[in-house]
Amino acid sequence: MKSKVILAKMPRYYGSYFVENSESLALEYLSAYLRKHGYEVIIFDGSLENLSLTTSKQRLLSLAKKHNPLLIGFTIADMTFIESTTETVRFIKNSGIQSHMTMGGHSPTFNYKEIFKLCPELDSIVRFEGEGALLRLVKSLLQDNDWRTVPNIAFRENGETIANPPLPLIENLDEMPFASRDYTPYVLSNLTNIGIVPITISRGCYMNCLFCSIRNFYSPPKGSLWRSRSIKNIIEEIILLKEKFPNIKEIVILDDVFTGPSKNKI
Repeated sequence: MKSKVILAKMPRYYGSYFVENSESLALEYLSAYLRKHGYEVIIFDGSLENLSLTTSKQRLLSLAKKHNPLLIGFTIADMTFIESTTETVRFIKNSGIQSHMTMGGHSPTFNYKEIFKLCPELDSIVRFEGEGALLRLVKSLLQDNDWRTVPNIAFRENGETIANPPLPLIENLDEMPFASRDYTPYVLSNLTNIGIVPITISRGCYMNCLFCSIRNFYSPPKGSLWRSRSIKNIIEEIILLKEKFPNIKEIVILDDVFTGPSKNKI
């Protein structure tokens, strides 16, 4: 029975002021978590490789035909990726690929009803923090169980959109595997002037700014709104990165909030 998974990020449909200069930590944390539990994961980032949408769709289709994955998952960094990703889902499905199609990220978490209307070919949406839910989804598909019971999952059934209750947030981030770093060699070799190697040292935010989605993303599940890795765990990852990629010149912290709360705010 097939147990391979493809995780992908498509290029934006339209141009953007943002320049892709780093690997997707969303893809690489998800892949590391699945690999930790025994699944084979292929990552494809057409956005980082600066490919056209047409080329990206063909590359992904070739990967799907070669590996016959159980699931193809898409990360959505923001709403500018929605149209290209839904077009890709439709293209892959219409090309005869039977893999379960899902997507996740902030925008799908909040706009899942609209996305299902835009792309009825999509099988599910993973809402909120993705690692635990994606693992449960893959296990259910592999064991031919009812994946519609998986927490965090939204789906359509009999014309109705259903969103399952969320899993609690991951409490101890030190227990998470380090990001898989499949695309670090690409960044270091091909983006020498602008490329960065990112890490995250925390998740969430303890503030409640009206203009920001972070609080709304982390507040529905049970758990602390802000969680941090230990200093020891962070240093271990930095040392490992430097040992594995000696030509790294700079490591950039990409967190929802850079500094943690004072003790009276926890």
